Formats: sequence, structure tokens, C-alpha cells
Amino acid sequence: MSSSQKSNFSLVVYISRTKAKKNGEVPVLMKININGERVVLQLQRSIQPKDWDSKRAKVIGRSHEAREFNDYIDSVITRTRQKYSELITMYDTVTPQLLRDAVLGVNTAKAKMIIEIWEDHIEGLRKLIGKESTYATCQKYNAAKNHFSNFLKIKYKASDVPIKSIDHYMVTEFGMYLKTEKGCSFNTTNKFLQNLKRITYRCIRHGWILRDPFAGISLTMQEVDRPYLTEDEL
Repeated sequence: MSSSQKSNFSLVVYISRTKAKKNGEVPVLMKININGERVVLQLQRSIQPKDWDSKRAKVIGRSHEAREFNDYIDSVITRTRQKYSELITMYDTVTPQLLRDAVLGVNTAKAKMIIEIWEDHIEGLRKLIGKESTYATCQKYNAAKNHFSNFLKIKYKASDVPIKSIDHYMVTEFGMYLKTEKGCSFNTTNKFLQNLKRITYRCIRHGWILRDPFAGISLTMQEVDRPYLTEDEL
């Protein structure tokens, strides 16, 4: 049986005749297909091949045992579909592995949160101080993160948000917040936005988001006129 909720998502329940137990029973498996990728989930059931209807992906017969077996298969399919629907609201890319883990209850389906990712990035920079990073760089990222955290609390009444929720509108609103609420100059605002952009770019590289929320946003710096130094300042 193949059941589809989205054009790129399907489930196929079948038996593996090559993995028979000593008593002749074979395991019941479910193949999860998403965008051409697939994983196999072994269900907690086995059956004699002669009792399996391959076309219907059901146990043959109407006995109590057959109905219980078929109800179990239906419940697994329903739960998998529900988990898929939940995951596509959290991630731009849902892999078969991620869905399988969610069905099994493995704690890998937590939504990626922007502040959490930002703090993890800063911690990585701290470990590289003296090698590939500096204390000043960590301070800059931390300052930008704190500004964004305060922005979320004021604008969205939230301490953190899923990375997937960051879009062009949120980026421009953050820039406006920096200028109007924090009194940041054009260049300072863009420097803070550049820090956020590096975090979102990291998320794109990891496949946590697909769309660049900074697409079409220019973060170039304005040239600042610097006064000539006096003889005493030289």
C-alpha cells in the first residue's frame, strides 16, 4: 500500500521475505519516501507470508488477530503522517531520517531556535580565540545577539523564535528597531545585521532553512568623513 499526503511524501508498508525467522514469520516494514530519499522503519510485528496481502498491505482475514494487526498498521501510518505535518511547520527540509526519529520518539525533531544557534556560534568562537577568532569578535556577536533578543521580547513577546520564522520582514523590522529604539547609526545598524546574516547563512549551510531572509537587502557601509587630526593629535 502506498499512501501519500504530499506529492513528495509517501509511505509503503510491506514484508521482507528474505529475513524470515526460524518459525517462518517475516518482519513487517514501512518505507518512508521524501523527495527521492528513503529510510526503512521496522514495525513491531511479524507475520507468516501466506497471511499477507501485498496489494492491500494488510493481513488476510477478519479474525480478531487480523483486525488488531491491521489496526496497528493503520495507527503507525496515521502517526507518521501526523509527525510529518508537524515537522514541515518547523523545518524547510524534512528528511526521511528526521521523520523516522520523530516517529520513534528520538529527540532530534526539536525546532532550531535562532538565539540558541547564535549562542552556540559564539561559544564556538570563544574556543577559537587566539587561533581563528578574537575576544573582540565574540563581543561583537554577543552585542548583536543581545540586541536581537531584546527586539524579540519587545516586538514578538518571545525570548526566542524558530530559525524558520526569520524572514525579510523580520530582518527589516530589526534594522528599524536598531535605528529608532537604540539610536544606532546607518553603519552600526548594518554591522549588527551582518552578524545576524552570518548566523542565517550558517543555518542555510546546515539545511535548517532554504530561503535567504537577507535576499535583496544591501548591507554596504556609508563612507564617513573623518576630520583631519590636529598637530597635537598626531
